[in-house]
Amino acid sequence: DFEHRLDNRTQLYGMEQLLRTIGPTSVVGLPKLMTRDTRRLDQMAALVAELGDPKTKEAASAALVAIAKYISSDEWMKVKKPELEAANTASKLQPTPDQFQMQLLSYQGEELMRSFGSLKKVGGRPAIDFCLGFAGDKGPDIGKRPEGADPKVLKELEDKATKEATEKATKDGLDKAATEKAVKEAVDKAQKETKDKAATAQALWDLRKEQIDKRRQAALAALEGHLDRNNQDDIKRILDIAKS
Repeated sequence: DFEHRLDNRTQLYGMEQLLRTIGPTSVVGLPKLMTRDTRRLDQMAALVAELGDPKTKEAASAALVAIAKYISSDEWMKVKKPELEAANTASKLQPTPDQFQMQLLSYQGEELMRSFGSLKKVGGRPAIDFCLGFAGDKGPDIGKRPEGADPKVLKELEDKATKEATEKATKDGLDKAATEKAVKEAVDKAQKETKDKAATAQALWDLRKEQIDKRRQAALAALEGHLDRNNQDDIKRILDIAKS
């Protein structure tokens, strides 16, 4: 099929030359091939942008918007979560829940950047409306940035670690020096785990904020060259975004 031919580098140049020779009718069917499972969206978008007539470009624009909406949805997260878990297992990685969430957010962000790149190539009213709406959306409320480890919680964990380490040392018949060493190691471990957890929570918040800003900027960038300066509604929406 068409996508497999795009994958075949030995045929790619010849096929693109053939499409250019045929002209606009050669890419009329491409929008229907642009689905969430298509791997060569960017190349298809480039061909439509170069060769397509207005109707084909509009259809491709709508198809690409549907894909971008899917990528930015919770459904995409649910579908990709087990895939990422399997990849971690294959790579012998064991991220914490927060670290895994960071992986998933970064993965989604990369896919969205590619999607906006394809939208920028094709343009069209569907792409313009979607990108304006996306850029104008401030995203979910992520609250305030988490603070460092709570001193009260840290003290409670230190006391717990001290108690448990002391009881174990007594049960094992350790002398004073060995007991003090065991207690110190237990307290140090508790401190490190608590501080690492707080640092990871802060890093996750930072990533969420960064992704929201980065994605909005990418949506605006995708509009470059496609906005009609005489369209007052679009200009007003751009100005509203700039103020937000």
